Amino acid sequence: MNKYESNTWMQMPQGAMRPGGLQLTGQLLELAALENRARILDIGCGLGSTVSELNKLGFQAIGVDSSQKLIEKGRIKYPDAYLQVADGTELPFDAGSFDAVICECSLSVMPAQHVLEECNRLLISGGKVLISDLYVRRKPQTTRLDTLDVSLMMQDQWVELLKQCGFSGIQFIDCSKAFTEFAIRAIWEYGSLENLFDCKQWRHAKFAKPGYFLSVSTKGV
Repeated sequence: MNKYESNTWMQMPQGAMRPGGLQLTGQLLELAALENRARILDIGCGLGSTVSELNKLGFQAIGVDSSQKLIEKGRIKYPDAYLQVADGTELPFDAGSFDAVICECSLSVMPAQHVLEECNRLLISGGKVLISDLYVRRKPQTTRLDTLDVSLMMQDQWVELLKQCGFSGIQFIDCSKAFTEFAIRAIWEYGSLENLFDCKQWRHAKFAKPGYFLSVSTKGV
């Protein structure tokens, strides 16, 4: 089962299944400075809380997620949001269909390079990709990060990947406080982070001192 399909994840505040919730979405939008009515695609939209919020703010938003279960529940929870089942590596939209793409805590559980290449295809020239996700603040000495289900990369690896996929003007902002607050709340409510993440996976990942970041970058003209 997709871990985000668990009741624990779906009961997150505001339906935003990620550290920082809609507050960090707002910070991403400030960094991106998008025009009113900009066309935005949310990849890995989950229940669609961000799509609903973007529409309220005057943007034209569409959300896609590979989970049929999440999309079905999201359509009930956010009837104003246009949500569609689709794989982030092969999306059913024409090239240049969007002014911006947003990926919130989703790239780390998908083939990031393939998804970012697809983002590049879908964006207009000068379009922006907005990311919030996990990253590694300290490379562990004994754990191979490439053996984990979650893709954990250091800041320079994220930046290099974005460059390889045709993006520039890369802003990278540490927001690890949001992850810490998320972890504390999860431990308080659910007893352990291992109730949210796979136990064995988390035991390895925590040695990498995972943090959280925001990033906005621009497709080359």
